[in-house]
Amino acid sequence: MTTTELLDQIADAEADRKAAQRSADGAAAIRDDLIRSAMRTELRRDDIAAAAGLGAARLYQIRDGRR
Repeated sequence: MTTTELLDQIADAEADRKAAQRSADGAAAIRDDLIRSAMRTELRRDDIAAAAGLGAARLYQIRDGRR
């Protein structure tokens, strides 16, 4: 592999990483909006936390925008 090819692969990998991060950020924003909606219902906090794979304390951080 030439040094130019190596640099191209590094640039491609970084572009892939950035795209994955944007996708993950979008998914987290959707999840957080859903958690905020769920927190305004009668659902048990432990059930919401379990569905999201989070601790109950994290729900309040998300609800309050302290992330």
